[in-house]
This record gives sequence, C-alpha cells and structure tokens, in this order.
Amino acid sequence: MQSPSPSAAPSPHLPVRPDSLDRRREEIIEPDLPIVDPHHHLVERPETGRYLLPELLADTSDGHNITATVYLEWLSLPR
Repeated sequence: MQSPSPSAAPSPHLPVRPDSLDRRREEIIEPDLPIVDPHHHLVERPETGRYLLPELLADTSDGHNITATVYLEWLSLPR
C-alpha cells in the first residue's frame, strides 16, 4: 500500500479565518522599532487555505516597522 503523497497529506493546522483575526487589533507601541519577523510560510492548499505575497504584505504593512522576514518552504503548494 502506498502512503499518501505530501501534497495529499492532511494538515494539522486549522484554516485561517480572516473574520476571527479582524476581531482583534493591537496598538502599535513602538512604530519605529525595527522588527525581523521570525518566519513565514507562503501556502495555497485546500486544507489550509491561502497565504501568499498579498496576504503577507497586508500583514506586514499595518504600521509596524518590519525590516525583514524569513521564508520557510514546507509543503507550501500542491504538486
């Protein structure tokens, strides 16, 4: 019996719910403080949803001073 391909593997992550994220906005305390975002994943998969460059840019342009981020690739897109 073949094991499922990585692109067909179920995800342990829940899908992103923008309506839930929009319920809470934090005050930007130090807008000039340079921040390096520890890491992000670009993903577009049926089981997790979409988080690509437009979503990343929206998240990193909300008033914080994000100067860099680290991209990790792991089962990001179906093959």
